[in-house]
Amino acid sequence: MTNNMQFKASYLSVLVKQLVVVFFLLAAFQSIAYSNNSATPELSQQDIRALIKSVRTDKVDYLLNKKQITQAYEQSKLKQNDALHLEAAAIYAELLFREEKYEELNKHLTVYLSNQQLSKQPDVLLLFLESQLKLLSLQKELQKANDVVNQLKTRFSQSTPAEKIIILKAFAYFYTETDELKKTLSVALDGLELAMQNNDIASQGYFYRKIADAYNYLENKEKAITYAKKALIAYQQTQDGLYTAKAYWSLGNVLLEINKPNESLIYLDKALSYFESVNMQKGLSFAQYSIANILYKQENYEDALALATKNIEVAHLAGIGDMKLASMILMLDIYKKQGLLEKADKMNDEVFSMIDDFSRSIYCLLYTSDAADE
Repeated sequence: MTNNMQFKASYLSVLVKQLVVVFFLLAAFQSIAYSNNSATPELSQQDIRALIKSVRTDKVDYLLNKKQITQAYEQSKLKQNDALHLEAAAIYAELLFREEKYEELNKHLTVYLSNQQLSKQPDVLLLFLESQLKLLSLQKELQKANDVVNQLKTRFSQSTPAEKIIILKAFAYFYTETDELKKTLSVALDGLELAMQNNDIASQGYFYRKIADAYNYLENKEKAITYAKKALIAYQQTQDGLYTAKAYWSLGNVLLEINKPNESLIYLDKALSYFESVNMQKGLSFAQYSIANILYKQENYEDALALATKNIEVAHLAGIGDMKLASMILMLDIYKKQGLLEKADKMNDEVFSMIDDFSRSIYCLLYTSDAADE
């Protein structure tokens, strides 16, 4: 190789190395720039207040905005404003409940319910107590739940109308979970009256739905449909996707029970779509069960069996015993229709063994009435 060629090769080698360095620096710069641009901007106290107000007035969906709500809660700790932080923490508690993070919620409530500053913010304290009562009701810790109920009853007379609505929503949830349906109707009707006086559309939807579900379980289907439709109309005026989806489910479910499966499926599919989009296992379990029921009524036994089988696993993982049992009862009925008596007998034994372990008396009635018909 000549000296000239050696020089050119050396020059090219140096040039390539320099270009590599340049490209590396450019890539690093772009990476840093992207990182800075994509970093979540810090929220001011005004930003946090605005977000909390939007959430509390149902102009923002909890689950679709969980990152922003979590950020507001975490950054409010740094703002040296106890009142703002406690309100953000109360909103975050509801988010944890909707995300079905019950263990994390329990720890969260333990920390904040002992905060002495809460006495200065009665509406925020009530939000925490509502979350606590819903959690205790769901976990069947009824003695502790009753203690919270008594605490709320003591506060009721001295509360503002807006605060009373929070208390009555908590009661409506508790009485529904414990199958005290006449009490559900009573507190929901009282709550509905207050919500209408306060022009609180979202709370009207909440109470309409509780009334609808109570009437449905009490076998007054006409009133159940009336109130379920009102609940849906109310929630469609808000941005609360979860409770709108639950209203779809309630209406779809009662339509299914009066043998209108095609109309029912329209609403249940809408509910299922939202539950899937936010990965809400409880809602998913209820919607899938109802859709499996429609497939069963349409004599589509294979698809109904596949969905019911899938739903048993979903309900089990979500800790929803009544939905697991309901899906098992549906599978039992399908096996009977298919003439698979050995599988039906085995499933019947499994159903009977866990009949005392679930909450919804309506499913118990369904099972015992089917057994009586045999």
